[in-house]
Amino acid sequence: MTKSRTKKAPLDQALEAALKLAADRPWREVSLRDVAEAAKLDLTDLYGVTDKARLVSALEPWADKAMSAEKADMAETPRERLFDAIMRRFECMEAERAGVLSMMRERDRTPVGLAHMIKARRKTADWAITAASVDTGDYIRSGAQRIAIMRTISRTETAWKSDEAGDFARTMATLDAGLVEMEERIGQFSRFRSRFRPNPSPSEEASSQHEAPQAETHEA
Repeated sequence: MTKSRTKKAPLDQALEAALKLAADRPWREVSLRDVAEAAKLDLTDLYGVTDKARLVSALEPWADKAMSAEKADMAETPRERLFDAIMRRFECMEAERAGVLSMMRERDRTPVGLAHMIKARRKTADWAITAASVDTGDYIRSGAQRIAIMRTISRTETAWKSDEAGDFARTMATLDAGLVEMEERIGQFSRFRSRFRPNPSPSEEASSQHEAPQAETHEA
């Protein structure tokens, strides 16, 4: 019996080829025909599927998927699980570093590219929360968490771009600091809310008590 093979979607094939081409020369010098040929596709295969701008936009979901490539270790703290998930994203980017940076430079120089990136950050943060299994079900708390993760990922990306030693030292330090700050702020927020709610939920109460000691330990 012949085993069926799952064929990659044209967009995935095109992005893989685009990253290789962008590693060798500036992304603006790469044509969509170049991408199709490198991906061993007909140019018509990409009609209505992608163009160069969409390929750049595809970087975000491509990297996001790496965050859920491994199952979250529930023996770890929520902050540790988030750290692990988000670092998988940057490890994925590091494997195609030259191509990713080339395409990001094009993204960052256009208002449309920057606007899409900002919009995509919300999906990235939501998927980080899902991949790390840290969704509390509290809409207000999750919103604050999402905003903090969006900010942390943006700062960490900036650190990763200049982290050329290959050891992720600057990247990891920036990510860890951002997650510690997030934990401290959300802990303060939870305690503030509990003052105005006579009967806080058990999860809020436990979370508030859990987060504060962690922050103190880190600072020590």
